[in-house]
Amino acid sequence: MPKEQTIKKSALAPTVLIAGGTGFIGLHLAEALLLKDARVIVVDTITPNKDLYVKPLLQNPKFALFDCDINKQIPPEIQSVDYIVNLAGVEHKAEVTLDSLLTNTSGAKNLLDLAHKSGAKFLLVSSTDVYQGAISPIGLEHYFGQTEEEEKKYSLSEARRFAEALVWEYYKKHGTDVRIVRLPQVYGPRMSFDSSGSLGRFLKELTERQNLTIFGDGTEKEYYLYIADAVSGLIKALFGEKSEGKIYTLVHKEASAVLETAYLLKSIADGEVQVVFKPKTQKGNLQPANPDRTTLGELGWEPKIGLKEGIVKTLKWVGYEINTYSFKPTKLIEKKLSEKRPIGAGVDSIAKPTQLIKEQVTGITSIASVSKEKNTEIKKALYLTGVFVLSLFLIFTVTPAMQTAMHTKVAIDKLTEVPSLITQLEAQAAWESANGAFQDLVKAQRAFTKLAWVFGAVGKKDMYNSAKEVLSSAT
Repeated sequence: MPKEQTIKKSALAPTVLIAGGTGFIGLHLAEALLLKDARVIVVDTITPNKDLYVKPLLQNPKFALFDCDINKQIPPEIQSVDYIVNLAGVEHKAEVTLDSLLTNTSGAKNLLDLAHKSGAKFLLVSSTDVYQGAISPIGLEHYFGQTEEEEKKYSLSEARRFAEALVWEYYKKHGTDVRIVRLPQVYGPRMSFDSSGSLGRFLKELTERQNLTIFGDGTEKEYYLYIADAVSGLIKALFGEKSEGKIYTLVHKEASAVLETAYLLKSIADGEVQVVFKPKTQKGNLQPANPDRTTLGELGWEPKIGLKEGIVKTLKWVGYEINTYSFKPTKLIEKKLSEKRPIGAGVDSIAKPTQLIKEQVTGITSIASVSKEKNTEIKKALYLTGVFVLSLFLIFTVTPAMQTAMHTKVAIDKLTEVPSLITQLEAQAAWESANGAFQDLVKAQRAFTKLAWVFGAVGKKDMYNSAKEVLSSAT
């Protein structure tokens, strides 16, 4: 879609404007909407580091990009749209400037005016930081806090509160169709490791082969949300029939302690990584957020990707090799993998009779005296015995082994489908695939427990316990 053309609403496809659409969240959202055959208009200030992921979208005739400052005006070519998503300023938490504050005020007002004029649905993407805040009762020098960190955090929090208040005023006074979505720290493929709180810093340290650094005691808690879950929630809120006037906070039920997150990354590191503690560089009193999830039920949204799974996906995206045996120390795993023995080592050969058999047959000169009928009965008995033994072998070894392998493969195939389904916003299908994979892994685990006696008989109990732990950790 050439950006020179006039942008108007069309009955052929919904037209969605995304302010701040060249950022991490915005581009993922744009891609998801294009997959749903929507027309996507992105307005943002373009920087060279954003070109890599924006260029492929420019080939899509339903995509248009405007390089502009929404604090000044919305491009006059954009006359009307069906939906507006305001992501501007959400991802620049460390950059507290006049422009970033104006984005939450002047920029938000310009977008709301366009929504009111167009009769469009408006979605403000805010932050769970609005649950935090502090103001000075005595002077302007430290108005938002006692430290630089508090100043940055709380000034942006207040700016977002103002943006939310502005949205509320348009809803009350003008009847503008609005809703607000508050996001926690969002992470995933294509994220910047300089964002997303402690997790971003840990990921940066891990990929650079550094120790994981915790400032303080690590008891502070943070909410994290995988990018696919964030996009799914934004789309549900934007297109939901009963979302007008609502506020949705997209968070997991429980927050993650910084210490817990650090040791989670340590457990999947592909080498020796230590968790080190350092004193806090700045003293402060940042209040923990306490998000309200009460409206998520009516939205029909729940996060599907847990923290560990999301971290693994993110690390794989940057080409980091995950330690899949995370329940064991790395050195122990390396030792086990290096202990290679030839198949059958330590087992007596059955290609020749043992010495005991040789001694037993010594002195026997002829078997001609055995009758033909007796010989037939012996052969029949031996045959039946062999069939019986073979049946037991199949029932108690081969069958469980095949069931384990089959159910594990089916589970892996189903899990492989999930990311693609999430990207296509097929939430129900993704949930069904994930649930099916879980059921198959449970079946694989049950089948594998039937092989415990085999591993015990050949002295490989440790190998059995390790494999069983892998299956257990997956369920």
